[in-house]
Amino acid sequence: EVLPAGVMEASMKAHDNLVRRLALQNAGYEFGTEGDSFLLCFHSPEAAVTFAMQLQVR
Repeated sequence: EVLPAGVMEASMKAHDNLVRRLALQNAGYEFGTEGDSFLLCFHSPEAAVTFAMQLQVR
């Protein structure tokens, strides 16, 4: 089955928006992207783990 054009683009945009929103909520800083990967820095290990857990749940 083939998905309509734009479905993947919309999914990636939703993913990127979620990553950025959760990073900000957890004192994270985006310092780069590479393909579909994000380079993020957090103020503490606890903030990084909280971000990762929240992202997995959503």
